[in-house]
Amino acid sequence: MNRRSELTRRHLWGVPFPRSSSSFNGRPARPAAAWRGPAAYGAGGQSIIESVITVALISVIFFGIVQMALLFTAKEVVTYAANKGARARTVGFNNFMIFKTVRVGTIANAGKMRVPNEPGGLIQQSDIELASIPFYLGAPDYGYLGGILDYEDWSTVSHSSPTPPPGGTLRVRVNQDYPLRMPLHRVFYADDDIRLRGESRLDNHYGLYLNDMGW
Repeated sequence: MNRRSELTRRHLWGVPFPRSSSSFNGRPARPAAAWRGPAAYGAGGQSIIESVITVALISVIFFGIVQMALLFTAKEVVTYAANKGARARTVGFNNFMIFKTVRVGTIANAGKMRVPNEPGGLIQQSDIELASIPFYLGAPDYGYLGGILDYEDWSTVSHSSPTPPPGGTLRVRVNQDYPLRMPLHRVFYADDDIRLRGESRLDNHYGLYLNDMGW
């Protein structure tokens, strides 16, 4: 096999040219380029896969941390609502007023405002809330509430306020099936909501000057 055939074969099959200073047809031979075999291309694909896995793990950890922070804040809101309900009960407000007070106390966990359905952003919504809350608390019965103020997650909130014995301790519990809306939350928890509980205990004062009529 002559030298021309050997070079042609190396060129067709990807075999590097030998580094040589000898000439071919009167011209100096070009130094051979480094040959990148299959292992080099495999390493590049492996790097891409490793990068994708790393980004996915970082995303899961990030969303998990944010969801835990939201849950901690939501738990504090539920406890605050229980305290507001207990304070309303201990000064003698009836069950309907406690219901409204607990609802208002959980606005931070209640999601998007549905009523009033006004256009605008968070600032406009805050202004509407501040204007609507006094009317909500002053509503005479349950039939008026839905037309004054309502949120998409208020239906997930419930409370209990058993009548305490005379001179006993008043207790109000607030529960919420808090929706998990962060992406990838199913990696950490098997359901789409989690039960949060808040409880407040206060001394029973209203029994000193009011008769509990059970309403």
